[in-house]
Amino acid sequence: MEGGIAAPKGGEAESLTERGLTRRMKRWLVGMLAIGFVCAAAMAAEEPTPAAGEETPQQHNARMQWWREAKFGLFIHWGVYAVLAGAYQGKQIPGLGEWIMHEAHIPLAEYRQVARQFNPVKYDPDAWVRLAKEAGMKYIVITAKHHDGFALFDSKATDFDAVDATAWGKDLLKPLADACRKHGIRLGFYYSQAQDWNHPGGEAPDPVCSVVVLRIAGAPNVLHQDVRQAPDGSVVLEAFDAVIHDARGTGPRYEAGGGNIGYWYAPQAWLEWRFKVLRPGTFEASAMVASPSEGVRLQVAAGGREITVAVPQTGNFGRYQRVKIGRNTLGESGLQSLRVRPVAKGWHAINLRSVTLKMVP
Repeated sequence: MEGGIAAPKGGEAESLTERGLTRRMKRWLVGMLAIGFVCAAAMAAEEPTPAAGEETPQQHNARMQWWREAKFGLFIHWGVYAVLAGAYQGKQIPGLGEWIMHEAHIPLAEYRQVARQFNPVKYDPDAWVRLAKEAGMKYIVITAKHHDGFALFDSKATDFDAVDATAWGKDLLKPLADACRKHGIRLGFYYSQAQDWNHPGGEAPDPVCSVVVLRIAGAPNVLHQDVRQAPDGSVVLEAFDAVIHDARGTGPRYEAGGGNIGYWYAPQAWLEWRFKVLRPGTFEASAMVASPSEGVRLQVAAGGREITVAVPQTGNFGRYQRVKIGRNTLGESGLQSLRVRPVAKGWHAINLRSVTLKMVP
């Protein structure tokens, strides 16, 4: 769970409780990095937020000033997935805990039954907020509804919520909101509208973000603009040019804002670049990567050779470091392919910005 807090399972309490104020939980919270880039626009504001496209740069800067000054906040993922705690049918499921329904292919009817076990009898939002404040945090964001469609409040759109689908039977967000007001902590809600595995179809075209469906007859003729060598013989393979192989459609994807491949949670997904070599030879390969986790490895294959490279822990998804891959010989001119695959064991998501092949004199 990314920056989130899940309820323990089994013989432990089924929720975050007063026991959450143990040293263990304090280490979790105090050790969290500032997760300020998510849901900032959802923070409570003193003035109504203008509609998309109507806000001036001055209004935006004024509205976001508090967030720039706050810097340190807490993002909580909490829902039905906390009951499963990353395991299904006796097996640990790779990836993020909140994606377990998707990653483990749990049938919808079965997943809805898991909600009956969600009963946070020792839920203490005041303790959560006090602990966040003591750690120096200025705001909290919580998943009011994540992709599994389960809502932590009494939703009018579905009965798959904390009030109607669980033994708890009460709204979980209002007590948290009350505690945040009491202690002067801002509160924001993460609400997954476009992606809902219980109620698909929430995404609709709008003036800012639209989806266009193109229907064609017959097989498409795909033309690839292959990357070419630079005059000095080097080849720079940018994230934008990568072909993403992902049969299950769970990611990764290209992020235009950062110019990188991101959301690479699924270890079965891999990347490929095709490029033209006019001057064969030996190349020194390196990659620009960012990883908040340690123990991550990649397999890089080109020219009939495969190299396993360890990805260093850089601190977060925005802090990049150049990693040496090693030397490889591309002995023939013409079209070449370079493939990057995760090593499934120990895999955690990384961001990858580019792979560079520098010709060795």
